[in-house]
Amino acid sequence: KAGGGGSDANVFNERGLKTVILNSGQQNPHTTQECTALKDVVLAAQHAVAIIALFGEETYSGGT
Repeated sequence: KAGGGGSDANVFNERGLKTVILNSGQQNPHTTQECTALKDVVLAAQHAVAIIALFGEETYSGGT
C-alpha cells in the first residue's frame, strides 16, 4: 500500500535553499514495505562524503 511520500528538501527549496536528495537504494519506496539494504546505506554515505569533499575543494580553490 502506498503511503505517500515527501521530503524535507521540499521545505528547504521553498525557502530558497537549493537542496538535492541522494537515494540510498530503497526498495518499495513510499509503501509499508519500504526497506534498504545496509550495503546500500553505506554506499550512499560514501557518496555523500565524496560530494561534500568535492564542494569543499571548489570552495577553497576559488571554484564556484
